Amino acid sequence: MMTVQINSLDYVRNNVIALNSVASSSQKQAEEMRQYAEHARQDTRHMRRLAFLTMCYLPSTTVAVCVLYKAIHEDLTNKRKGNF
Repeated sequence: MMTVQINSLDYVRNNVIALNSVASSSQKQAEEMRQYAEHARQDTRHMRRLAFLTMCYLPSTTVAVCVLYKAIHEDLTNKRKGNF
């Protein structure tokens, strides 16, 4: 009977040690996941800023290039015709 109790206590002690190890590992993983989530949140914030800047500058850049292209095209056409 005493042997069964000792074996049972060893079994319980080993399980408690294993559970503590699992709990510690889970806490470390949870902290890593929290850090990943924080980095993703910061990355999202930076991407939104970049998208906003793109929305502001891209249309004006497109207009500027079109106007410049038209001016260069007219200048080259006038030079070909001899109209300086």
